[in-house]
Amino acid sequence: MNEPLVSPLIVYLIFNIKLFTLIMLLIGMVITMYFGLKIDSPRYTFKMRIIYGFIALIGAFMIIASLFIPDRTTLIAMYLSNYVTPENMEAVKALFNSLR
Repeated sequence: MNEPLVSPLIVYLIFNIKLFTLIMLLIGMVITMYFGLKIDSPRYTFKMRIIYGFIALIGAFMIIASLFIPDRTTLIAMYLSNYVTPENMEAVKALFNSLR
């Protein structure tokens, strides 16, 4: 059958990667600041401070992870590298240049 080489979901995710990265960064910042401030509050028990600390660490991890997500051009190159062979190099170059 004639199946598409690239899944439409992959195309959608690649072309909206900046938006997803920005949302992940903002959510991570809000989580880290909100729960980071709750750690210092004396009205919470020690157990709750530990839980809030772990949640703040998850937010910090989201911030760091969003900084390491590659841009659209790099993701396209990484995805197409699975399909590049010496025989179809020119066709892949044309496809890559048309997606820029």
